[in-house]
Amino acid sequence: NSNFTGSIFIKFGYLRTGNLTMYLGIDFLLDDLKDIYISEVNTGLPGGAREYDLISRTLFGKPSGVFDKIEAISLSVFKKPFKQYLWGLPYFNDLKTLKIWMDGKGPAPQKPFSGFLRLEDKWVQYLILKKAYPLMPSKLFNPNSLIDNGTNINNTVYYNDKEAKKTGQVYSCCLKKYASFKGKNWNAFILKRRLGRGGAGFIEIINKEQLESVLKPELAADFYMAQPLLKSEININESIYKLSIRVIVFAGFFICMFANLAPRITSNHGIRFYINPSGKFGLENQQFNTVKITEKAWEAQMFYGDNIPEHLYHNLNEEDIADTALNLPKDIVEKIKRTALCVGRFYMNMDPDTIPKCYLEESLHMQ
Repeated sequence: NSNFTGSIFIKFGYLRTGNLTMYLGIDFLLDDLKDIYISEVNTGLPGGAREYDLISRTLFGKPSGVFDKIEAISLSVFKKPFKQYLWGLPYFNDLKTLKIWMDGKGPAPQKPFSGFLRLEDKWVQYLILKKAYPLMPSKLFNPNSLIDNGTNINNTVYYNDKEAKKTGQVYSCCLKKYASFKGKNWNAFILKRRLGRGGAGFIEIINKEQLESVLKPELAADFYMAQPLLKSEININESIYKLSIRVIVFAGFFICMFANLAPRITSNHGIRFYINPSGKFGLENQQFNTVKITEKAWEAQMFYGDNIPEHLYHNLNEEDIADTALNLPKDIVEKIKRTALCVGRFYMNMDPDTIPKCYLEESLHMQ
């Protein structure tokens, strides 16, 4: 549909194909002041379009048109259908291998390592985005620096000192190192894998005992990154739900966005909510219902073809859709959209040779 295609380019006013032109799923968090932070940027074919379409069909009784939008952009920018564009990416097979390795279900990609795959490493994302985009401050977490004899944190406390361990001084020092932000101590921090997905390996450190549980020599040094614990959440009927917002951008264009809410420590694959730009924040209806939909994801067929891994059945076939909307102030919605588009265009204009090496290249896996 030429009119539809044209409307996309007129509305967003941007058309450029760079070396890293790609389809991105960008996750955002909100703090208690409703400031936005980028949680991570997913490459390849991250979920989002299918969820948004299910939301539209559930709430409004009609398809969203999001798949037509994606195809129109692909045909206009790349002169080929979207699946042909996706499977034609030079790093596509390595990316599939990496995703399955991140799930713990297969071997790591082999040398030579495609530079494009470095962008899956959350620490690499932090290094390239931190100067211009809103991210929580992050540091690599090395448990060996806290437990080896003769090694201390901030030159003050030895973990092997029984008295220090007893009084919790190590925990206090860790809070200073990993949980200080905006001039205050956030009282807790989180650990997340540099290469991981689906919330796997996400750990909240909110007391001394939880810290001691992760201070193990076998925990790979620098495989985890630490950040202050950002409480991106909403109170629903006296229950706390974690909140994240997924935005899909493709070739520099906004595709869609929706909210994830879940009553656990991460919002990954939670209940999907339509986002309603409004003047307030909160659910349109606190007494909402969820609709469970079992249907093969559009992304599953596009990315894996007929070889969909069994361990991904739930993620790629089952969704919980809320029958109400999350009201989000219009200025926050627009800020999230603008930031997501800027990140997408930044990726497109990036010189692949300038991307820092990722964990796999630095570790024994790639030596």
